[in-house]
Amino acid sequence: MVDGSSRRGARQRNVLLVDHDSSAATPQQRRLEAHGYHVTKTSDVEVALSLARQAQPQAIFATVQRLGSEHTPFLQALRRDDQTRHIPVTLLPIGHDDPLDRLGLLRVGRDLW
Repeated sequence: MVDGSSRRGARQRNVLLVDHDSSAATPQQRRLEAHGYHVTKTSDVEVALSLARQAQPQAIFATVQRLGSEHTPFLQALRRDDQTRHIPVTLLPIGHDDPLDRLGLLRVGRDLW
């Protein structure tokens, strides 16, 4: 039996997961991998910026405790950089979700929440 990653011409879908949970595999990571994504994971936003520039993932997923708080500078840096501004970003909220936080994220260039 041949899996999707070894088929001729199959393209690996690479994504970056910025997850505050530094455990080996989080539910978000397992879900992405189950859908065929190769996941590079970090809990450090500075490392995530570097990885985004170097690896050019197809998408960035970031888990957040409170929308707009810790990731606003990260999103601003992604959107200012010519190498990363094209990469779609999806925020995965955990816990409290304040509508005012969403408005702030719209201003700094997040794509989805």
